[in-house]
Order: sequence, then structure tokens, then C-alpha cells
Amino acid sequence: MKKIIFMFIILSLVLSGCSNSEKNSTSKFNGLEKIDDSIHHFVYVDDGGGIWYGNKNTFEVTKLKNDLSFEKKYKIPGATEIGLLKDGKIWVFQNYLLAKSEDNGETWECFTKENYVNCDTTRQEYSFNLISSIISEIDSIFIGTYDGIYRSKDQGASWERVYFDEKDPSLNHIFDIASHNGVLYASAILNVDNPASNIAYGVLESLDNGDTWERSLVNKSTFYFAGGYNDNVYAYTRDYNSLMFTFWTKNSNENWRLTSYLPDIKDEGKGTCDFKFTTLKNGEIVGSCSLLVSEYRGGDFPSVDYLGAYLIRSHDNGNSWKTIELDNKIKYIFSLKVLNSGDILLSTDKGIFKMSLSSIN
Repeated sequence: MKKIIFMFIILSLVLSGCSNSEKNSTSKFNGLEKIDDSIHHFVYVDDGGGIWYGNKNTFEVTKLKNDLSFEKKYKIPGATEIGLLKDGKIWVFQNYLLAKSEDNGETWECFTKENYVNCDTTRQEYSFNLISSIISEIDSIFIGTYDGIYRSKDQGASWERVYFDEKDPSLNHIFDIASHNGVLYASAILNVDNPASNIAYGVLESLDNGDTWERSLVNKSTFYFAGGYNDNVYAYTRDYNSLMFTFWTKNSNENWRLTSYLPDIKDEGKGTCDFKFTTLKNGEIVGSCSLLVSEYRGGDFPSVDYLGAYLIRSHDNGNSWKTIELDNKIKYIFSLKVLNSGDILLSTDKGIFKMSLSSIN
């Protein structure tokens, strides 16, 4: 809950006063190709190479063709993020709200745990509790929530909770879910037998489309998934003991292993990274770090200062990293995605940019 509130504060501060433009503009920004001047906090690249990005203030989504030309704007029902584009269906979510469109964004259906509802009359007490992520696997849709993992085999008409901690119902927070090579992964709070504390964190895995879940890693830190390539799946976390960010790899049936410590460049000892990751089709891993510092200076919420952003990349499954500096005017990166061309798309506080990694050694 603290992470969600904190990130909401960050996004609200950075996005305040931003507007969405009707047409995308193309210009140069110190070597980066600017796609759009307006600021958006998520970007999604579909299987056909189309680019989707949204404005949380107006609940609009802009769609670009794979040649980066403007195609269409969509209205979305009070959600802030596209979670999944699959089989011609658009799934969006935010906190308690889950919605789907089957007609290219013209009309929307919203969901509770029990049934469809009118998107204009959805009530929180009947909705899912804080949705963190959504994925698809085989013929199913999975969502991670603060009440466990739910699965739908009928495109949302009904939902079954397929993971729930019966020993301690309060420990059901799912922070992230992922799918790679037919295996489902979930980052969760775990109940452990420990005299000091019964709370731990770790990774759950399912080999049978969510019917059963096994613990594959128990740790002291929250995990977030960073993609996968061939037999490898990646995750990252912040080590609460050393306060360093760590990168983890799991290969096929082997155990998770701590692969490396992530570069965490700080300004005079201040600041912490908000990392985002994507994996290219050639297996290269690219991440972004947005450095920020949060301090209480009176009032109900902390003040957030932004110290800048940079990229990191790895050619060897996360064993080593190279840092890529960006223009110092870019202070925050909300999202990064890989295009079909192999270029990187950056959604930042200065707009959306395309970056070619082939020109960087």
C-alpha cells in the first residue's frame, strides 16, 4: 500500500499540468527522436508494433501506427494503464477497476469478482482489491491483487481465485505477475515460520496454468519481473540489508540466483532509483533508473525531488551492466519499451522519445 501511495504522489507531481496533443510531433532532443511533446506515464507496444500511450488526467489513449504516425484516440473508463492487448481485446486497470473493450475502444465492460457491471456505476466495495498486474497464458487471463491471484477462462465473465494464503488471509499481496515459456510467476508476501516475524517476500511459480502454486524463492525483499529470454527469466529487487538493488535470474528448472548488483548512481549520497526494465529480442536487457529523493517538509505527504535519469544495459543476462547517460533535462522515466525495429521507446517527463541503441557501443 505504501508503494502505491508513494508512486501515486510521484506521478501526480510529475504529470501535473500536462496535456495530450491531437497529433504526434517528431523532432530532435539532443540526439533523441521526440515522438510526442506531451507527457504520459505508460507506453504499450502491441504485437503488430503499434504504440499506445495514455494521459491519466483525461483518461485518453493515443494510438500510433508502427511507422509512428497518428492513428486514433480512445477514451478509457477511469483507468490509468493498458495492461494487455490480446486477441483484439483491450484490457485496462487501475487500483479497483478492471475493464475490457472488444470493439477497438468504442464501448467498455467493467468487472467485479462476480459479474460485468456498468463502468459508470462501479462501486469499490464490489470490485477487485488493488490490481497490480495482468497477464494472459493459454486461454486464461490472470490478475494479481491485494487479495491474491484471480483467473478467468471466459474473458472476464467469471473469476476464480487460484492463489490465497489460508493460514493468514492478511498476507495475500501480489506485487507483480509474469509469464515466460509457459510458466507463471508471481511476486508475493509470504507467510513463514519465523519467531522474529511471520512475514517474508518471494516468488511463486505455477506450471499448470495457475491450478497450483509453489514457492520458488523466499527473500526479505519485494520482487518485480524484468522480462525473459530463451530459458532465462529475470527479476529485480532492493536488498533491505545493504540498500542495494539486486538483479536475479532463473534458468529453466534451476533455482533463482542473485546475478548482480544494479548500478545505483547517487547525488552526494542522496536519492534512490525507480527502475524499469525491458528485454530486447536479441536477449539484451535494458533498464532505466529515475533518481529521486523524498523528504518530509511538513504537511501530510513527502516532497519529492528528481535528480535525473539514466539507462543501463546488459549483454550477458544481467551479469554485468553498462550505464548510458541521458540529457540532464530528463528527470524521470515512466516507462520504456522495445519497438519491433529494436529501438527503445522512452516515456519521460519531457515527452516520449525513440532511442537507437545500435549507435551506442
